Amino acid sequence: MVRLGNRLLTLLAATLLCVTACQKKSSSPNPGIAPPTVGLTPETPQIPLPNAAEVSSCRLPLESSSTDQTCEVTYKSTSGYTYIEGTMLFSDGIKQKSSLIIDPKGLISCTGCDCLAEAKTQDATRISCPNGLISPALINGHDHLTWANVKPQSAGDERFEHRNDWRGGKRGHKKITVPSGGSNPEVAFGEIRQLMVGTVSIAGSNSVAGFARNLDNAALMEGLSTTAMDYETFPLEGGGDYDFRVGDCAYSRQPALAYLGMGQHLMHVAEGIDDAARNEFLCLSGAQAGGFDGITTKNTIIHGIGLSAREVEVLHKDGTAVIWSPRSNISLYGNTATVPLMKNEGVNVALGTDWVPSGSAHLLREAQCALNLSDKYWNKSISDQDIWQMMTSQAAAAMKVEQQIGRLAKGLIADIAIYRDLKAANAYRSIMQAEAKDTALVLRGGVPLYGDQALLKSLAGGESCQALDVCGSAKAFCYSAEAKDLVADGLLDLQSLVTKMGTSPNAYPLYFCEAPKDEPTCEPSRKGEYAGITAEDQDGDGVVDAADNCPRVFNPIRPMDQGKQADADGDGAGDSCDLCPLGDASCETKLSDDRDQDGLKDIVDNCPLDANPLQEDTDRDGSGDVCDPCALVSNPGFGSCKLETMSTFNSSRDEPLLLSSLRPAAPVEISGVVTAISKTGYYIQDEAGTAGVFVYLPKGDKPKVGQRLELKAVYDVYLGEVQIKNPTLLSVVDGPLPTAQTLSTEALMQPAVVGLLVTVEGMVSDKPSTGVFNLDGAVNVGNNFALSPAPTPLIGDTYKVTGILRRSGTENLVEPRTLADITLVKSGNPRVKSLNPSVVYTETSSGFITPMTLTLDRPSTTDVVVSLESGNPLVKLPASLIVPANTLSIAVTALVANPVTVTTPNVEFEIKARLGSSEVKSNVILAKTFVPKPQNPAVSELSVWVGLSTTVELALDLPESATTASKIIVTSSDGLSVVRSPLKSGEQSLRLEVSGLNAGTGELRVSVNGSEKIYQITIRKQDLTLTEIFYDPSGDDTNLEWIEIRNTSGRPIDLSGYNIGSGGVTYKALVYPLKGVLPIDGCIVVGGPLSNEKNFNPTLFQSEPFKGGLQNGGVNVDAIGLFFGEITAESIPIDVFAYGETNKDNFLGKDGKVLKPDLPLVLSGRSAERQGLAWIEQAIPTPGNCQALTP
Repeated sequence: MVRLGNRLLTLLAATLLCVTACQKKSSSPNPGIAPPTVGLTPETPQIPLPNAAEVSSCRLPLESSSTDQTCEVTYKSTSGYTYIEGTMLFSDGIKQKSSLIIDPKGLISCTGCDCLAEAKTQDATRISCPNGLISPALINGHDHLTWANVKPQSAGDERFEHRNDWRGGKRGHKKITVPSGGSNPEVAFGEIRQLMVGTVSIAGSNSVAGFARNLDNAALMEGLSTTAMDYETFPLEGGGDYDFRVGDCAYSRQPALAYLGMGQHLMHVAEGIDDAARNEFLCLSGAQAGGFDGITTKNTIIHGIGLSAREVEVLHKDGTAVIWSPRSNISLYGNTATVPLMKNEGVNVALGTDWVPSGSAHLLREAQCALNLSDKYWNKSISDQDIWQMMTSQAAAAMKVEQQIGRLAKGLIADIAIYRDLKAANAYRSIMQAEAKDTALVLRGGVPLYGDQALLKSLAGGESCQALDVCGSAKAFCYSAEAKDLVADGLLDLQSLVTKMGTSPNAYPLYFCEAPKDEPTCEPSRKGEYAGITAEDQDGDGVVDAADNCPRVFNPIRPMDQGKQADADGDGAGDSCDLCPLGDASCETKLSDDRDQDGLKDIVDNCPLDANPLQEDTDRDGSGDVCDPCALVSNPGFGSCKLETMSTFNSSRDEPLLLSSLRPAAPVEISGVVTAISKTGYYIQDEAGTAGVFVYLPKGDKPKVGQRLELKAVYDVYLGEVQIKNPTLLSVVDGPLPTAQTLSTEALMQPAVVGLLVTVEGMVSDKPSTGVFNLDGAVNVGNNFALSPAPTPLIGDTYKVTGILRRSGTENLVEPRTLADITLVKSGNPRVKSLNPSVVYTETSSGFITPMTLTLDRPSTTDVVVSLESGNPLVKLPASLIVPANTLSIAVTALVANPVTVTTPNVEFEIKARLGSSEVKSNVILAKTFVPKPQNPAVSELSVWVGLSTTVELALDLPESATTASKIIVTSSDGLSVVRSPLKSGEQSLRLEVSGLNAGTGELRVSVNGSEKIYQITIRKQDLTLTEIFYDPSGDDTNLEWIEIRNTSGRPIDLSGYNIGSGGVTYKALVYPLKGVLPIDGCIVVGGPLSNEKNFNPTLFQSEPFKGGLQNGGVNVDAIGLFFGEITAESIPIDVFAYGETNKDNFLGKDGKVLKPDLPLVLSGRSAERQGLAWIEQAIPTPGNCQALTP
């Protein structure tokens, strides 16, 4: 007999009700919710109440019959298998005397009534829980762990309409100021508090290695092989924006919204109850002009309070989940998301604690708030099982990890929490009423983290866990193995962490023996609107029952509701209790468990986010081809794709649509030998020598060349080059240095061998190279390792080069690792390199001719004869020139013929020099007498600074005559000081030193031989000052870097025309145009566009990323400069910050001279901040709080 689960029965009942009521308008109302006394007709269908949880039992008795222990070990072994039995909670009901097995890899290999015999065969350790409730470990969909050790911050009886009201103290509201936090110890403290009640996974906005799985940090998911959620605090606004926009989408981050269509995002949306809150959803769903549709199956929204029934329907149709934080919502806004409506409309809802200051200390306290709302205010329309699923299977689906965690099912990871049965109304409620003292065991991937001390001592890995008294209950926490990020703080045991956290004036306890002190309220109220349940208002929503369109379901009138309770279809039944809130057309059974709407429930769909009704699964690993990261390599549960050859990387890059290709972000497992180490990672190739790949590892210890590695990582393609990132070493074995494969230049052009260590021999060609030089006109030799071979490879030389074959764009390059990889086999014959200068001026009246120099590309061991040719008899050259042996350059003697009358103002021709097949030339301009004039007479704009000399070079079209001095007149306005250098014979530029006396504008006029050049000059006090720079965030830098700038001019500044220039070799490597108007003494932050705890929540004045990123620095100096106008090689910055050791690339400072670095490199996660004239390393960056002094 097939047993139907409670949820399915409920849905079937709803379907039948819909058919009879919505289509046929039944004459009797649903008995589950009493009909209102007015406003509704008896035919109005309402949402049925959920049925009681289904309970069944297996037949075999438990091995333990203890009455005092929650669980006990009945058999202990070292096989690596673990058997657990007791009352288990599943999505389709509760099963007593059930069991499961955890295999040595931490996966569930058996569930149900028949696992004991298998466990005995496997010699499994056996745990029997006669007084326990066995649940999937909990998943917290939303927290801000930065403030885990900050006690609640009460707003009293004040309630807000929008998050910006309390964040900024706007629209007459009081600002809630929350103490800062976010250190590794504080974040770890928050994760431990959550773990002690069974929460193993969390999206916490901030993270630390060890402890909980961080679902929004790919590097800290503690073994999950899936894509992390990208935490977007405010997708439309910068961290310090306070926008209450209605009717358009002109938010500060609106231009960057397209990124929401890539990856998986977790974002705050519609946090409030007014039209401004709702407007966010309209813009992010594309319903508002100028918006972008980011409401997709891949994204999840947080809060979603200010939504109407029509927006909730959009969530359902697009398969977008909602993270619900009821306590924080109620305490801040006196209202919360319309979860009964969302459930009815088939929207997946998960729970999240939000943060301690206005939310719950841990996830079970949040569940108790949800229970309170359902029991007292929503007529129990949200069942206990519903709320439990919001912390388990539904939370896993919201975080896109449902194929790995969130259920007790075969093949899933063994994240398990066991609680003492508190004998509540049902097992789900018993768990939700638990505290840390009631948690018997918490497993992450089968590994114990917390639980009863006696139980942990009996388990492998639990013997070393630290004892902890929790409300009189002997517990233990497995701290040492998880606390690697806390060693630097000296916090080597749990008690030292607890002691340190207790010293904070805002400290909040690690666990609670009763309801937490000062816990934010979970009772809805808004002063002057509603204040709780009364005899006339049984749902406490401020509308008396006689006039309430949902008299038993809390649905107050929100500011966005236009003065009446929400009723989208106008049938008299409020949206929160109407089975058909959008009218007959919407009256259908709506499920939250088929997000891709391919007709298959997520729980059985092998690609729940990608429609595939045929369920094709070529490698039969349980993941459908359309979503399997490696469709032809079996990787059950989205585990790592074990690659036999690294050539798969290259074929995947070149033909990404093939079934055999890896999908973006595929988890991979490879083994091979390390062939090269670079600044940002290392290269590894497979033992068979078929191909290799770059391992991106910009921070941390790198392996040694020759070591054999096994590792897990994530497949990626960056600027056309394959790489793997986020590596985790599985094994390391020392070995001999790898041998390079000798390949022809033709073979090196094949894409399949990219990543190999190769050797090639060839002749340097004259073909332009994107690297250092080109061999045989086919293969470029790159310079990814910043080498300077000496002597410089020259055309015609034969070289043997060993290096990594790397793909750059559409071509392959051989990248030598050291200078020893570049060997000169045979020198070629010398060639003419240059005839300088490239333009030669000749004055016949004086016989002047610009001196010329002929240069070879290399010296010769014998004399070399170079032929010369003049294109005009007025300039005489010898027919040839002998360059002596071992000489590179020699002067070229040229004579001007006897003075003649030149018939045209200028005569132009060429002088050529030839050696073999090589030729160079110079252009000659001949005149009787030079009369130079400004080369560009157009009016130019110029900026100079008060007290700082600026060199102005006025280019002339001809050199100064040797016979007739030019007539030069220089005039300038008040406020300018100008000093002119003499113009000497043969010089072709006039030099002036210009400085400002006081701020303002001025004019400089320079007349040369009657032709005038005018400079319109702005005389500036330093108007913009760099004050703080965050160039190296912890972990991945992408979209997190920022620069803080202060207006030090004493006037508003239009930033149009100002640019930030940055790079490791030149300021032009990254050019970032500034925008907007900066007020007097204004302090702004530019960059991002992300703003969250990872980059200290900057308020972004200009929310645009630094394309390519700011350099993280090295031995050679990197520099970041402020400029006005186009950045050229000669541009002098208004202000500059330089970091590193040696200014090898001769970056210029604001005085026009080669600068010295301001700081060595700062540690990752810290900033460089100006204090006065100096720069310091800032441990806790303070974006938007300028401390700079005017230099």
